Amino acid sequence: MLQAIAHLTRVDDRLIALLWCLAERWGRVLPGGVLVSLPLSHRTLAGMVGARRPSVTTALGRLTACGALERRARGEWLLRADVPEPRRPAPGGNPITPTPLRGLASAWKMPAPPQQAALAGSQRAS
Repeated sequence: MLQAIAHLTRVDDRLIALLWCLAERWGRVLPGGVLVSLPLSHRTLAGMVGARRPSVTTALGRLTACGALERRARGEWLLRADVPEPRRPAPGGNPITPTPLRGLASAWKMPAPPQQAALAGSQRAS
């Protein structure tokens, strides 16, 4: 999974994909989003997504500013799935088509293990 995430071009896309993967395993659903109770430092996140720490800090700032992510007091991360998609400035400063952050989380769902997939297929056949 980390290799697939590392192939995303933008650091903020890599971070949000990683955090949604972590949320799938260790997250807790709250009314405001999904809480990931892992106190991950910017340096740790940088190592996980294959970026430098300053780039991660900048990307986390962008994700926080657009409302996709919130850092809690105890170092927890709150991921919000219902945020409007951000408009990113083009190199000339004009806004361009937004990147679908909401669709990114569902794109990283892992398929069922082979034995479960086979079981589900046999149950549909009967």
